[in-house]
Amino acid sequence: MDNQINEVTIVGGGTAGWLTAAFLVRFMNLRDEENPTKITLIESPNVPTIGVGEATVPTMAALLKSLGISEKEFFLRCNASFKMGVRFTNWSHDEKGQATSFIHPFEAIRTQLGGQNPAYHFHKYGGPPGREGIDDCMSFSGTAIKKKLGPKFLTHGDYETQLNYAYHLDAGKFAGFLRDISIERGVNHVLDDVEEVEQDERGFISALKLQRQGRRPVELVIDCTGFKGVIITQVLKVTFHDYSKYLLNNRAMAVQIPHKDVSQIEPCTNSTALGAGWVWRVPLYNRIGTGYVFSSHFRSDDEARDEFLQHLGEDGKDAEPRVIPVRIGRMERAW
Repeated sequence: MDNQINEVTIVGGGTAGWLTAAFLVRFMNLRDEENPTKITLIESPNVPTIGVGEATVPTMAALLKSLGISEKEFFLRCNASFKMGVRFTNWSHDEKGQATSFIHPFEAIRTQLGGQNPAYHFHKYGGPPGREGIDDCMSFSGTAIKKKLGPKFLTHGDYETQLNYAYHLDAGKFAGFLRDISIERGVNHVLDDVEEVEQDERGFISALKLQRQGRRPVELVIDCTGFKGVIITQVLKVTFHDYSKYLLNNRAMAVQIPHKDVSQIEPCTNSTALGAGWVWRVPLYNRIGTGYVFSSHFRSDDEARDEFLQHLGEDGKDAEPRVIPVRIGRMERAW
């Protein structure tokens, strides 16, 4: 009996859906190009993306490289900038009660002293004058960030580098970029809304009823519908384990603000602690994405908005942050 899956159906677009499509169309058919597995993505034309996930982690560069994506084109299409670490401000205070900051660098500590981790010697003896922070002593990235330098030379090609890095990117443009690449490589793009989901006698998804194109049999479905969980939550009724009593931040508000000087973009994400959470600041090439992740146990939406706008100061004079409820936890079964 032939149990081969001949078509994978992705429900939902955005960065999750199109990154899944780009990955599958790239790797599913490497060993059998004569009988390719069909990849179909069904995307609602009526559901906007949240569009706040603009800072990535260092594995993103390796992923884009493995997908055969031009890094230069990615930067141009997605208003991307380099991210070599995260600066944490106001998360701790010195002996005088003044807020301190430190940089978590993406560059690994390379030096070993007598078999001991260098952090041991730093905490025992401290750093030299002007380098009181461990990030200043143990990594090149912190200095590069403070001097607003990049991780590579202008002569470097795609994914060549001197220092480890990730990206800041426009999530909406990134989804569109991946969509164009995926369609060019053979992904079948269907613009339609899923109205009903059919299950067989085992409870497996057997067909989708689309608003415009009617019933569509399916073999394997990947749910990329975000918080709504159109299939995994609404149809399969997979239990959600709530972690909100452990991870208190359950609300976010986001806004976009302009650069004061585009030549002074910092190659890092900034994370500043406020009274009930923290503010992220993500410098893209064309603008800054910022927002406040907070806990409704300690701030109402109005109180958090006032605190956030006060933090932004003049930058937030005309800002109108939109509030995003966040469900904290995990699905009992992801597969």
